[in-house]
Amino acid sequence: MKKGKNNSGYTYYENPFTKVYGSCEPKIILVGTLGGAEAGKTSYTFPYSGKGNRMWCLLPALFDEPSLIGKTDNEKDAFLKKHNIAMHDVCKSAWRKGSGDSSIKDEVVNDFDEIVKKYPNAKIVCVGKKSHEIFIKHFPHIASAEVWSTSGVSTTKSCKEIFTSFRNAFLEKYPNLNNVQTLLDNAPTCKGCTYGNKI
Repeated sequence: MKKGKNNSGYTYYENPFTKVYGSCEPKIILVGTLGGAEAGKTSYTFPYSGKGNRMWCLLPALFDEPSLIGKTDNEKDAFLKKHNIAMHDVCKSAWRKGSGDSSIKDEVVNDFDEIVKKYPNAKIVCVGKKSHEIFIKHFPHIASAEVWSTSGVSTTKSCKEIFTSFRNAFLEKYPNLNNVQTLLDNAPTCKGCTYGNKI
């Protein structure tokens, strides 16, 4: 994944996640930035599977399903297909320091014009502020929404706050989702999530 460093401490990354993951008929496309430093390695071969990332406990909880943290890539893929969700990153490659999204610069982006043409009924939901900034920079003509980042690096937002932002973004496509309090009351323990307890 890494192609070289420059004198200012930046490393050039090519994203190992080169395809659209999940559903071929998505209602939602979750758009990240760029796989972390461990992306593509044996322990991190599916989007949002990095240590401490809360995606795979929060997203299943939205649909009243058990956490997928620690589960296989096939199980995560099956969940996405079941609920008509797709995942892709906005960056094809970029320079950055470590895994922090805030340092991303000189990015080359994936072709979301073609993706939207292929999936015209899907809602674009950017995961995290930087993802949304890059997306609207390159694709200002494509409607998009933003949810809080689930990254383990982002610790300023609670699981509840992130969970609520996801529910609000998903309601347009999934109007029958339970209300927040019901979902929170039923939410499984975030087993494997470094933030612990319930969502």
